[in-house]
Amino acid sequence: MTNEIEKPQSIEALVTRLTAETVNIKTRAVAIVVSSDVAEKDAIEFASDLKKRLNEIETNRKTFLAPLKKVMDNVNATLKPFTTELEEAEGIIKSKILQWRTEREKLRQEEERKRQEEYEAQQKKQAEEFPLDVKEEAIAPLPLMAQSNTVVSETGAKATGKKVWDFEIEDEAKVPRGYLMLDEKGVRNAIRTGIRTIPGLKIYQKETLSIG
Repeated sequence: MTNEIEKPQSIEALVTRLTAETVNIKTRAVAIVVSSDVAEKDAIEFASDLKKRLNEIETNRKTFLAPLKKVMDNVNATLKPFTTELEEAEGIIKSKILQWRTEREKLRQEEERKRQEEYEAQQKKQAEEFPLDVKEEAIAPLPLMAQSNTVVSETGAKATGKKVWDFEIEDEAKVPRGYLMLDEKGVRNAIRTGIRTIPGLKIYQKETLSIG
């Protein structure tokens, strides 16, 4: 690889050149042995050249995508107010439908309870009037009335409900550690401000490499 960066005329030209220049590049990196000051400098030169190529690719990527990004940004900005308004309206309607379904389910359960009580009362009365026909088994409950989760409007629009498991935090202190996530960003920010001791963490220095 050379240090001169050629500006391609098209994505095809860039791909063709990169394909030729990067043949066995990873194999070359694996084969390099850094065991002396001279070898270290050679490796730094190699890494620097790789960095330039990576920057070139990123620059060209942004250049090729810039027109498309501009169009996408314009389209998104133009349509965003409409999608926001419609999504908010959809959320309002869904909330009202779910609220009604909750109320309807409570009414259904109350009706089932009353129906079961009436049935048991009739069975008990019948047992008192005709004791010879009474069986020792407990009175079997009435079968529950089927309730459809899908509602279809006159125009064919339909809404289908389903039960899903969800959660809300009641007492975070009682949540098992296995379900908690360490705030790595917060830890690194604390270390940058000078914090060197955090219970449960080992804070240490390590060397990183910046190629230029």
